[in-house]
Amino acid sequence: MKNFVFASSCSVYGVAEGGPRKETDALNPVTAYAKSKIGTEEALSALDTDMTITSLRFSTACGMSERLRLDLVLNDFVACALSRGKITVLSDGTPGGR
Repeated sequence: MKNFVFASSCSVYGVAEGGPRKETDALNPVTAYAKSKIGTEEALSALDTDMTITSLRFSTACGMSERLRLDLVLNDFVACALSRGKITVLSDGTPGGR
């Protein structure tokens, strides 16, 4: 048996009130990114295959947190954009603002 894991996103739930989302909660994509994740999940589940397909809805870099997450690349990009007027990405994929 073959397996395929798709890296989806919790962005498919959109802006939601209350606690953490469950995979049975209603989908409410707000962005093209979230819509593309749902579209891919649906296309994968519609495949006629013996392969086991799993979609993982990873949490977003901007999701709930008890504190400001200064360790996330997104926040570093924003800090660079505001303080330097540009965003630098190094060849290894790390932000250049630290």
